[in-house]
Amino acid sequence: KTKLKIISTEGGNVLHGYLKSNPDKIDIQEVYFSTIKMNQIRGWKMHKTMTVNLVVPMGKVKVHLIQENALEKKYERFEETLSQNPYFRLTIPPGFWFAFEGLSKSESLICNIADLPHDPEEICRKDFNFFL
Repeated sequence: KTKLKIISTEGGNVLHGYLKSNPDKIDIQEVYFSTIKMNQIRGWKMHKTMTVNLVVPMGKVKVHLIQENALEKKYERFEETLSQNPYFRLTIPPGFWFAFEGLSKSESLICNIADLPHDPEEICRKDFNFFL
């Protein structure tokens, strides 16, 4: 987790997503946004080589994470909730399965600051019920 700043202004807030001066240098290759509606779940997916850096500047999203130990056939589960409170960037290294769940009444906005451009051959996908 990387704590991020929210700067209040008269007309609305400014929300940082990434500062080059931060110690966690990201070789930014692509930034994209997606939305998710309340009670919707998208996932599972796992990137083989991409590091994902997620920020939710609008709304609230639960990120379900699974680290798979293929040798022992075990799964370690984690959850993080992304929103403006607390406001932070979640870094997911390659090899973690993750899924998104929308928690806000209005659509939530997810930003990914990626170290690689999108490549469908680099992503593994499973139905959300796979790990239940």
